[in-house]
Amino acid sequence: MRRLSLTLLASCGMALLSACSSGGYAFSSSGAHNIDRIVFTNGSGQTNDFFVAPLGSTPLQVNAVAYKGSGQFSNVVPDATFTWSAAFAPAGTTYSKGGSPSGAGECGAPAAIIPQYYTILTQATVPGPPVPEPSGGVAIPPSGGDASPQYSGYNLLPSSQSATTVYVGPPLDPTKIPAVVPEGFATGSTSYCLFLVATHVGDGVQGSVTVVVSNSP
Repeated sequence: MRRLSLTLLASCGMALLSACSSGGYAFSSSGAHNIDRIVFTNGSGQTNDFFVAPLGSTPLQVNAVAYKGSGQFSNVVPDATFTWSAAFAPAGTTYSKGGSPSGAGECGAPAAIIPQYYTILTQATVPGPPVPEPSGGVAIPPSGGDASPQYSGYNLLPSSQSATTVYVGPPLDPTKIPAVVPEGFATGSTSYCLFLVATHVGDGVQGSVTVVVSNSP
């Protein structure tokens, strides 16, 4: 599934940190852009924490809203859409917490750096095709529209499809699909994090938010 290379993460990770906490938002460089920032919400209407449990029953809803201007002169840009990608955040990446407990947290590490299979989803209007069976012990890479093996009623979001709202689940072990076996934690870790990146269609402005995969916020 969609992924960012580790080289890319290393080169832009510091720039993304300011946008990778609860309620994160984008930045834009100087120049002519249709939007100036992207604000992320988690769909709860309350504290914007971005946590998803490995074996939860519902994926995390993430909404992206585009703004033009700053401060009191900032306005929502209607009909803005985004393409989405995800990659593992380096261990030690910090993120903000809201509500209880509040403060800051630190990302652990996944058991293995694998492609993110069935990570970015969309609500299904019609059932997707069957999940591909493993071949020779290695799963066939899924294509856009496949039904999620973990979440009934959700399909994989094609990398070329734009959306304002996506749903995020833990990456599934590609050697175990179609069985639901989420990527585990490295020894000594109780979490790992994903950089979820939204790219505005039209001018390429990007924003990122850190999604924490953990059994407890």
